[in-house]
Amino acid sequence: MAEPESPLAGVPAIVGPRLVLVEMPWRAKVTVRGRDGDPALVAGVTAALGTAPPLEPNRMSRAGTRTVLWLGPGEWRVVGPPHDEAAIIDALQRTVPRSMAAITDVSDCYTILRLAGAGARDLLAEGCPLDLHPRAFSVSHCAQSLLAKTDILLHQIDATPTFDLQVRWSHAAYLWEWLKDAAATSQADAVTAAKTRR
Repeated sequence: MAEPESPLAGVPAIVGPRLVLVEMPWRAKVTVRGRDGDPALVAGVTAALGTAPPLEPNRMSRAGTRTVLWLGPGEWRVVGPPHDEAAIIDALQRTVPRSMAAITDVSDCYTILRLAGAGARDLLAEGCPLDLHPRAFSVSHCAQSLLAKTDILLHQIDATPTFDLQVRWSHAAYLWEWLKDAAATSQADAVTAAKTRR
């Protein structure tokens, strides 16, 4: 099946001295939504993916090329490589009873923006209410929140720091422009501060 074209198709990456912003290539995204963290549900997801889903709030686990992000008790989003959504759904449907959870392909509902660099954390903090200090939010943490009044699923990839932001396609262009403007303002402020210190 052909991948639908992203609303940000053709938009060049933003590269600055302290951060890089780029839209990631298409990824499979499947949401498992159960009523709670029932042990039978956890066992079914584990059997399907080959690893236990995260049970601690705002954490992730890995299953080969797939990442499993915690959304809530008994709720996860599985992110995999391109065209993996059918395989993820098939595996989950074989081991998770329909009465326990809804399994939904959301691949074409969300795109992933990747923000990396020394200035990434400060930039996110300008529009996100989460405590993003490394003591509170670090590698392998994830959380649903708001950025510039837009719903996001935020996931820290590494200590660079690098963050993946899942955002609805309908909000992607707006959030991109907000990030671009905020990055430009942040860069201008940094230059002004450097001149002031001289």
